[in-house]
Amino acid sequence: MSDEASLDLVVIGSALVEITPAEMGRPLSEVEGMSPLPSGSAANFAIALAELGMRVGFISRVGDDELGEWLVRRLGERGLRTDFMRKVEGQMTPVSFAWMDQEGAKTFYFYRFPDFSDPMATLTEDEVDAAEVTAGRLFDFTEATIRNEPLRSAALRAAALAREAGREVCYAVNYRPASWRGQSEAEIVATQRRACAAADIVVMNEQEARLITGVAGGACPPKPWRRRAPSPRIGIRARGDLPSLKLRRTDGAPRHHPVGRASSPPRPMLDVGSPLEQAAKEIADLGPRLVIITSGEDGSLLLAEGEMTHVPARQVEVAYDIGAGDAFHAGLLTAHLRGMSPSEAARFASDTAALRISRPASEPGPTFEEVARLQAPTSD
Repeated sequence: MSDEASLDLVVIGSALVEITPAEMGRPLSEVEGMSPLPSGSAANFAIALAELGMRVGFISRVGDDELGEWLVRRLGERGLRTDFMRKVEGQMTPVSFAWMDQEGAKTFYFYRFPDFSDPMATLTEDEVDAAEVTAGRLFDFTEATIRNEPLRSAALRAAALAREAGREVCYAVNYRPASWRGQSEAEIVATQRRACAAADIVVMNEQEARLITGVAGGACPPKPWRRRAPSPRIGIRARGDLPSLKLRRTDGAPRHHPVGRASSPPRPMLDVGSPLEQAAKEIADLGPRLVIITSGEDGSLLLAEGEMTHVPARQVEVAYDIGAGDAFHAGLLTAHLRGMSPSEAARFASDTAALRISRPASEPGPTFEEVARLQAPTSD
């Protein structure tokens, strides 16, 4: 194990192949052609980091098939170091289908089944390679890696190894209630608190902060995706054994929603002295030295070195309202590793997210230079 990191970050998590129709606005049953894209929450986050100029290693597992080979190659082309990825014998690479109708409603179908097409779920604690985990200055893991064993023990072992080697550790909650089947709320909270205690930096939204601490309204409502106002109504539908997510806008708002440029005053819930301040302090007491609680267009609450700060969100015209969380997470760690103060890093993260959602899904995420230009003072 080398004391010097060769990468900026190492990310652990799943990857899959997302199939999207060549023609947007039509259901899958009517389109003539479809295109594959490298995807998955952790993979998308890692790609966002690479687009911001970070050197990223990706610890993941794919199926022992041609699709897995394709996925590894494409992630490498997106700037990730992929030699930490492995094939799992007897497993197929997971696939998702995504499409958007003419009203902007988005539907996702996930073909990921235990013991058949969920290779990441097979990673065990004994397979964790200390040299891979400590190859970056910072190690990042998310909620998806701690839902079930044996992956839970593997992820927490990796975090412990990173800390032992003097690396920083970040945990992003990104809670998906429907994925914690068969576990009580008390069990879920205990696992989440254990993950927070394993990290130096913790990122979550306000509903997740309520779940983990029990303050400000109790448990996190069962929303599988983040949202902002005016927001789509989101729910989970089951089609046989095939789970899917359907995001449908019910408020009559256009898909491109102008929300102005001026930042709105923080709601009392996010203001300093609010119940969320109590939640942030309770989470910090578990061990993290930097806690960030986000709330979409209302901005974020930052607790660093005992100081609480509200960071307003930059308001933009929304073109595609998925990906803000991953972009915020990537922007935060990029700025942090570049030496920005916690409040500067949170503002950089907010602007990274704003740029991401102001672009169509087909366009790449923002670069470091693009975010820096957005933050540069204007002459008018």
